[in-house]
Amino acid sequence: MNGKKISITVSDEQYESIEKMAEANGLRVAAFLKSEAVKSTKEICGKRRIFVDVDNYSEISEYAASKKFGNVESFITFAVCQYMTRYPINSKKTAQI
Repeated sequence: MNGKKISITVSDEQYESIEKMAEANGLRVAAFLKSEAVKSTKEICGKRRIFVDVDNYSEISEYAASKKFGNVESFITFAVCQYMTRYPINSKKTAQI
């Protein structure tokens, strides 16, 4: 199998946390991290999933509910679409991408 090898360094506390999650899934740490990396970039029904850590999730959740978005994901999708409409990528940037 061809591909790129990536090396990361984590703190002891992070490793212990990852190790617990791996054991809960019946995997070794390396296999667990590989599976999570692949799952996070897997295309599902023509869409890609993005995972973001949010410190103030409860505040955002309350705001989304008060504005009748239903859930945080719907609100985030709306907010990103609004931002992209307001600040579109120009042709020069598109060519670079």
